[in-house]
Amino acid sequence: MECVGQTTQTCKCKTGLYYYGGTCTNNQIANLKVLSLQVRSVSQTQIRVEWNLPAHVSAINRFEVLWTGNAIPVPLSSSTTNYIIINLTPGKLYNVLVTSVDTTSRLTEQKVNSNQVKTTTVPLKNFDEACSSTVKCDGSKNLECNLQSVCKCKEKHYYDGTTCSSTLSDLKALDVRATMITTSSINFTWTNPTANSAIESKQVRWTGTSSGSNNVTVTATSTNITGLTPGGSYTTIVVSIDTNSRNKQQEVPSDGVPVTTKPAVPGKIESINPDNNGKQVSLSWIASAGVVTSYRVVFEGGNGDTRTQDSSNNSIAMTSLTPGRRYNITITAKSGSMTSDPRYNNTRTTVTVPDAPTNLTCISVMDTNVTLGWTPPVNPNGDIMYYIINVISGPGSQKTVNTTKPVQKQELDNLKEDSYYSFTVSARNDLYDGPASFSATCKTKPGYHNLSDLRTGKIYSTNKAVENGLTNLLSISFLLKPNLTIYAITGAGVGYSGAVTEETNEEGFYERSTILTNLEEYWQYVINIKASTNKGQSAMKTVKPEKTKPAAPGKIANFMVSRPEGNYKSATVTWSIPSLRDQNSLITSYEFKHNATGTVASKILSQSVNNGDGFTESIKVEPENYYYIEVYAINNQNQTGVKSSELYYAPPGPPPKLDSSPDIKMDSKYVHNLV
Repeated sequence: MECVGQTTQTCKCKTGLYYYGGTCTNNQIANLKVLSLQVRSVSQTQIRVEWNLPAHVSAINRFEVLWTGNAIPVPLSSSTTNYIIINLTPGKLYNVLVTSVDTTSRLTEQKVNSNQVKTTTVPLKNFDEACSSTVKCDGSKNLECNLQSVCKCKEKHYYDGTTCSSTLSDLKALDVRATMITTSSINFTWTNPTANSAIESKQVRWTGTSSGSNNVTVTATSTNITGLTPGGSYTTIVVSIDTNSRNKQQEVPSDGVPVTTKPAVPGKIESINPDNNGKQVSLSWIASAGVVTSYRVVFEGGNGDTRTQDSSNNSIAMTSLTPGRRYNITITAKSGSMTSDPRYNNTRTTVTVPDAPTNLTCISVMDTNVTLGWTPPVNPNGDIMYYIINVISGPGSQKTVNTTKPVQKQELDNLKEDSYYSFTVSARNDLYDGPASFSATCKTKPGYHNLSDLRTGKIYSTNKAVENGLTNLLSISFLLKPNLTIYAITGAGVGYSGAVTEETNEEGFYERSTILTNLEEYWQYVINIKASTNKGQSAMKTVKPEKTKPAAPGKIANFMVSRPEGNYKSATVTWSIPSLRDQNSLITSYEFKHNATGTVASKILSQSVNNGDGFTESIKVEPENYYYIEVYAINNQNQTGVKSSELYYAPPGPPPKLDSSPDIKMDSKYVHNLV
């Protein structure tokens, strides 16, 4: 012992010794160190340590527990043998020691430390690891302990393989679009989302005009939705489903895609009723299946005569039509922005009285004949069959002349020389005679006396125009004689009754040329030339035959599409070589086209196989469908001729046999329609 203190002297143990059992002798302070310090349990935030008391524990006034990160020791009574350290950091290494404190053996405290023990707290649990109220999940990764005591992502988070991301939009399918739309199906495609690996499944869901299921589970990046209503409106989404990140599935929908299916084709025509005035047709048809917002009906009559009308139901009254005109009818159904395939038909408006022709003039006047010309009626109100010419030569003296065709000029013969005539012309269509035109008046010329010794000069080559590449005209050159005032040049086609005449007034000694136009292509002509004065005519002079150049062929002859007797599954197409005047060249082959196979099919047939009976081709058809058929000739210059075509409607086949047992009754109004 030693005496210590400044004011009051007291005997105390020397440094490093402690008082026990009435003495300080041999009581080394190290003997007060706690024994067997050890870690008994470790959690994420706690460490429990235990120790044994030293033999002279009564010399210890208190224990102090100290650990890593805790600068202030925790004091404990000297009888304590364990301590729970709390509020620790999960997964961290800690050093722990217990200090024995002696405050009585000396004026200042003496401390002796135990051996350190090292331990690491339990780390926070990761995704899919077990957890509890005391075993926590790693919140920094947005994990939480679910009801099944497993670490899962918090709400509105998904597991990306490392952590739980809060960007749910990473699961959203991209660029969803409709790529093919029919009346009952829609094909969709899309791009997989950024975090596609975090998705366990996908569903395509739709709402709208539907029956049956409105969702389908998919694995690819496309699907075809079927069983839809024609013309129906649908909104479709692709839903990404995440069932792994939480204890209940999370769904992330794509942007909705609104789509309308294609409307069904309008049904068969029920009635077509032209009115008596020829300007309106009432039309009705069977409504399209499914949803239709409107119908569009188009009447196409050619030459820009097109009428269009929309209707909210399956009937219309098309107005402002042209009387007596044939119209092709097209009906389509609309729903939203979608339009159906068309339904075709045709009709003709009622024939009415034609208008009067206009611009009646005398275009050529001779001594005993006059050629009249006119413009057809603006409104023929039907098909013009011919024209009626009224010839008036004086009071009470008139006659009528009918043209043989709907021509625009007519030569009238057997008139009186040097006489006035008044003419009117009216049109005749399918059913009616129209009113007369304004009259035209002209005077025939004085007659001529024959003068046999009046002759033309030398006639030169006639083929200049042919050499210049023109196909339907010839050039005539000749020398004039004095005092010859009128030259008449006539081109007569060999084997062709028509003749083309050119007249010219000339006088003097020089060369003169003229051109005969409106000739037949690829035709041989004999040229005659004759000179005339008011005293008489010369003898006729003939030029050697000349031939015009070839041109593209005209229309084939006898083109017809028909159904073989008793066969409703085929159609027969027949034709023959164009008429001689329409051949225009040497015909070598024909091209035959049709769409009976679903696409346009083409076939070349050689003219050389024609035995004189024409050509016959057969195609397979389905009753009650339309087919487009086209044929034209091809010449040795590889020029294609005028096309002959028909939109052929395959007639319906015979109905199925009726059961003889039912008592069938038929309302009279339906009997009328059937007949």
